[in-house]
Amino acid sequence: MWQRKEILRQRLALGRSVREVARGVGVAVGTVCDVVARAKASGLSWERIAELNENDIEVLLYRGSVGKGTRRNYPEPDWVYVYRELKKAGVTRFLLWAEYRERNPDGYSYSRYCELYQTWLGKLAVSMRQEHKAGEKMFVDFSGDRPWLQDPRNGEKVYCELFVAVLGASGLLYAEATRSQSINCWIEAHKNALEYFAGVPAITVPDNTKAAVIKPCLYEPQLNRAYRDWGEHYGTCIIPARPGRAKDKAKVENAVRLAQMWILARIRHRVFFTLHELNAAIRKIVDQLNNRPLQGLSISRRQLYETTDKLALRPLPQERFETPEWKEVRVNNDYHVKFDDCFYSVPYNLIREKVDLRATATTVEIFFRGQRVASHKRLHEPRSSATIPEHMPKEHREYAAWTPSKIVEVAEQIGPSTHRFVQTLLGDGKSQASGYRRALGVVRLGKTYGEERLENACSKALGMKEFSYTSLKNMLESGFDKKCQKQEERAPLGDHENVRGQSYYA
Repeated sequence: MWQRKEILRQRLALGRSVREVARGVGVAVGTVCDVVARAKASGLSWERIAELNENDIEVLLYRGSVGKGTRRNYPEPDWVYVYRELKKAGVTRFLLWAEYRERNPDGYSYSRYCELYQTWLGKLAVSMRQEHKAGEKMFVDFSGDRPWLQDPRNGEKVYCELFVAVLGASGLLYAEATRSQSINCWIEAHKNALEYFAGVPAITVPDNTKAAVIKPCLYEPQLNRAYRDWGEHYGTCIIPARPGRAKDKAKVENAVRLAQMWILARIRHRVFFTLHELNAAIRKIVDQLNNRPLQGLSISRRQLYETTDKLALRPLPQERFETPEWKEVRVNNDYHVKFDDCFYSVPYNLIREKVDLRATATTVEIFFRGQRVASHKRLHEPRSSATIPEHMPKEHREYAAWTPSKIVEVAEQIGPSTHRFVQTLLGDGKSQASGYRRALGVVRLGKTYGEERLENACSKALGMKEFSYTSLKNMLESGFDKKCQKQEERAPLGDHENVRGQSYYA
């Protein structure tokens, strides 16, 4: 506390009341009483105090008297050690001061300890002075300056993007070149960064880039849905920097400047033809930067990472995130939605409703009002469809249950003529769908007219070579099958003298 001399000046020299001094200096009344009481107990007058500096006053009030102009040498704390330890979870300045006083009983008071640490911290770079807990935050952004590739066909420059990520506590940096600032490149770079850091931070802080934030807002920013899915998969909370608040992202702003100075500047004279070559060069420079001792500290970002962030980061999930594609679609009258020239079923009661479709390389999911209503394996053959029977109306489900093999099986149970008739329809050389529908119609005639009549009608139709569902139905409707059956049931002729018999022609 640097106000002790001022407190004593106002109280002893100016004669102001304790409360007036407290208000004027901006400290508590108890603090003023304590300082004044210690000065009186030490027998100090204002004339004596006026000749001393703050450090001497502290010694006189808290350590006993010292000669005029003398100054005690206190054991100096290892501020680099303090800086590193404060980044660990649960470690406070008071705890480190208590440990310091255990080793040095005559060391600095807690207030002086904090003052000296703050002075030392002020000499570091702005980004380093920010205090972040281990494993707490990862800051991400794209660089304004961009690297480029050379097109081997025409020699033209093809500019790409530079993605930068940095851990808050250790300052460990990651950078890579991407084709664009699209959501797919953005998320892929995030996945690579987490694998480089070998863990997941509790919070991810992006800038309000379009790939991350659809609608910036101070209180409730609207995230890109695919980016939000990425956060849920890895278990990290995405909190975009507040619009217009540069201090929220000072860490990554400094990392971007470092990337521009250390990466882009060092490769400015080199020519790269592929993104793989460019990223290989970037990775080497990033490793060198992370292993380089920090200015004002005797340790590197990598060493800080090993003792802070690495111990606190959450483990990576077993499966790598698969970037999805979201799309709003309307359900067709056939209770299917169309995506990438393929069709996927949803419950039929959602016909004409708008639903959200989420597609990955392997899966297509459909959501209605935030609830998943269907999930399909992704199709890749154009015009193909995936239909779940439970999504169909009852009558459609019953119709769909009739497969060609089941139709043949039912026809065989009715009789050999029906079996043969159905097989003829299914293999008549016309379209498969047409033969299937006619064969299904034939076996369903058995429910209307009875299986016995259907078998008899099929027998007559085969004899007449009438392979038509319509002819068979007309035969049953007109009762022609019954007439034929009656004629066959008449008693055969017996022996008679007018019947010559078979022997006559021998």
